[in-house]
Amino acid sequence: NPMNLIKKSVEFEKLTSFDKDEFLRRADIIGQLGEEDAMDADKNCRASSRVIKAIKTAQIADLWKPKAYGGLGVDLQSYNEIIRTVSRYNVTAGWLTYFYSIHEVWVGYMHPKGRDKVFGDGGLVADVLAPVGEVERVDDAYRLSGQWNFASGVLDASWIGLGAIAQLPDADSPEYCIFVIPVSDCEIIENWDVMGMRGTGSNGVLVKDLSVPSH
Repeated sequence: NPMNLIKKSVEFEKLTSFDKDEFLRRADIIGQLGEEDAMDADKNCRASSRVIKAIKTAQIADLWKPKAYGGLGVDLQSYNEIIRTVSRYNVTAGWLTYFYSIHEVWVGYMHPKGRDKVFGDGGLVADVLAPVGEVERVDDAYRLSGQWNFASGVLDASWIGLGAIAQLPDADSPEYCIFVIPVSDCEIIENWDVMGMRGTGSNGVLVKDLSVPSH
């Protein structure tokens, strides 16, 4: 409805527990922002700063985070309603709302030292889980190389998980792993130009001989 334009940046008060009605209200606002900024997002090949700020301050990333790290304990049905609410206004904003929240699940399974670092940073998390990376173990670390495509939201994320097959010290054979690194250690490959979905900013990332600690 053109009469209900938000026309400004939005921040939300911090919650300490999950409130379905409040999160649906927040999802409605994120969706409206995505709709208002859709043309700019498509032009710039990334979500607007208003949408990213709203996702961050709405605590979208806390929905699936472990409670020990400030997670809010969302249930699956409510979560579906939240994502659908955003997407009814703007699918790209709905996609990022989904991606920036669901990535917190695998972070919860990391080694405690790495988990503390990622959750403690407070930044958004991206990933490309396709196991296309090349890995070599060097002492107590791994040397990672490769190019991963379709990294939705990477331009506004602090961390990214990248898939690869690696031989762990306590394993009998190579297995699937996620290597978690700062986005600042990647080269962004601007190869995302998909009509109607440019706003997700799903670019490629390139990593060359990067040392990743075992944690």
